[in-house]
Amino acid sequence: KKKKKKKKRSQTASATGDQQSEPPMKKRKTTVDTEERGTPEKVAKKSDAAPEKKERRKKKMKSDAEEEEDVAPSGGDGDGDDEDVHDSSDDERIEKSESCRKSFKQHFESALPESIAESLLSQRESSTKAYSSSGLGSVSEVTYNQVTGSEESMLRRIGDSETLPDVSFVGPQVAKEIHGGWSQLHAEDGSSTGTDVQQSLFKVMNSYRDVMFSQRSASNAEEIRQVYCVHALNHVLNTRHVILKHNAKLKATQPDEVPDEMRDQGWTRPKVLILVPFRHSAMLVVDTILKLLQDPEEKLMVGHRKRFFEEFGHDSDDEDGKKPEKSADFQETFAGNVDDNFRIGLSVQRKVVRLFTDFYSSDIILASPLGLRTIVGAEGDRKRDYDFLSSIEIAIVDQADVILMQNWEHLLHIFNHLNLDPKQQHDVDISRVRHWFLNKWSALYRQNVFFGDRPFPQLRSLLQLHSHNYAGRLSCIRPIVGGSRHVITANVEERFERVTISSPQSEMDDRFQYFTDMVLPSLVRNTRGHIGVFIPDYYDFTRVRQHLKKNDVDFVQLCEYTSNANISRSRSYFFHGDAPIVLITERYFFFKRHTLRGLHELVFYQLPHFGNSYAELANMLSLDADLHVSRPVRTLYTRLDAERLANVMGTRHAEQLRKSPKQMHVVGFE
Repeated sequence: KKKKKKKKRSQTASATGDQQSEPPMKKRKTTVDTEERGTPEKVAKKSDAAPEKKERRKKKMKSDAEEEEDVAPSGGDGDGDDEDVHDSSDDERIEKSESCRKSFKQHFESALPESIAESLLSQRESSTKAYSSSGLGSVSEVTYNQVTGSEESMLRRIGDSETLPDVSFVGPQVAKEIHGGWSQLHAEDGSSTGTDVQQSLFKVMNSYRDVMFSQRSASNAEEIRQVYCVHALNHVLNTRHVILKHNAKLKATQPDEVPDEMRDQGWTRPKVLILVPFRHSAMLVVDTILKLLQDPEEKLMVGHRKRFFEEFGHDSDDEDGKKPEKSADFQETFAGNVDDNFRIGLSVQRKVVRLFTDFYSSDIILASPLGLRTIVGAEGDRKRDYDFLSSIEIAIVDQADVILMQNWEHLLHIFNHLNLDPKQQHDVDISRVRHWFLNKWSALYRQNVFFGDRPFPQLRSLLQLHSHNYAGRLSCIRPIVGGSRHVITANVEERFERVTISSPQSEMDDRFQYFTDMVLPSLVRNTRGHIGVFIPDYYDFTRVRQHLKKNDVDFVQLCEYTSNANISRSRSYFFHGDAPIVLITERYFFFKRHTLRGLHELVFYQLPHFGNSYAELANMLSLDADLHVSRPVRTLYTRLDAERLANVMGTRHAEQLRKSPKQMHVVGFE
């Protein structure tokens, strides 16, 4: 047979024109060399043991790969079959995790009486307490009388927010899986307690109160990100430990009915929702999570890591963030990939983190408001899904001020769809669902956490409308000293004009009437032109624009919907004096930060949300002017603009302006 095969190969090679035929393949040895490989007895022993090793290795790989599904099946948190998951090491970890579950257990395993729960959902009676903290600034705490006045007050067990004990990020309050990563992140300073801000923030967040922290800045952004990532991971790992513990007990006892104390799940698996404005922000969050879970003694397996950093890494097409003439605030906000349409699911295990998991197989959902809104959809849409939001227990919003400039309606829409009853059953075990999910009380247990650089009315309204947490809420602010006007270098004369309003509902109409009667006539009579009118709200912008068109006033516009070609054309017309007035919206200026040359006079129809926008625009008055010539800046404000005034003037001076009986205040160049 060998000779026939060899002859056949040579004939084939000659037929195809090959001069040399390939050498014959070496035949694999079937005999065992006893000198090199041992005696036949040893070889037989090894061959008998090989299937057992292969089976053990296969079982171990299956355990690691399916551990997540065993803890929570694809659709929900179900009890699963933990035959290949739960072992003595799990028992040891669960035992050690009991000490870090104190706050978790007190908040989520405490049963609210029906009368208190219904009264909290219908009509809440609150009390407010104010105090100062070195890490949080001025704190305003709201508690509900229905809870604090009950015979067995739950807040008494949670603790007073002002006197909460100090925590250690490598101590019993934090899951052991995070200790190694935290120590590596802070290896240089060697501090396990973190900074004062991190210590204070984690204490109140770990008590599961709602938190609004309005002091986020470029300097403490990383500190804040680390804290809420620790809190999110701590919650996910505690949930997993509880499920594993109960799985083992149920398997050992096999009761006819699941006891109430072992109800540990919701309708679906996702427990934490993190909303950020840009892909770059999401990349920083995932990077922090991976670093926190990376134990120096044990390798962390990450699924789809390369794909994630390719899709969420730096966008080379975006050059605006690299331009040196842009402000430092702009470059910090718009660094990296600024795409605002994304969503991603993360599943977290002991040694494995999977990215891009299906939402119903995820522990954490990380998304932008726009990216999630496209899935949630609107009433009447054919394809829409929001069941994965039905069991969210922690909702975190970072950079709320930037999201305000994107589209605040998307954020409101998402919060309106949190903790609704699911339309379908996603492989959920009803016997393991907590009673407060079945009773539609899940909003009373959900924790909401908001981070922004300052407070603003939309954020306060969101907190008041959607903060049903029975543990109460905290608002953390700091008085603003000096405001943004102290960085103005141009020679300007600032004039603040009070607009009297009859009611909060009539503010927009009263402001428009004042502008058309008292401000616009003088602008039209000004033959020199080069006047910029800054209008933050787009509705006010369209209203003023229509009025100018109706009265045949020459002007150009710069808004968020203006094309790049029209932006260049409008800026050129304004600079050369072909158009005496330019209308500017805040969203346009926030996202573009174009230098407006030829600006000689500035009118603020209303103060901007961002105080630095006031200073940046005022400094543009000196670009084409004599420094000895004072340029006017007119600002309209009402008694409802307290926070916007504080961003510009500082808290103390803003309060003086609001309470002063004078109609006009003039501030000269300092």
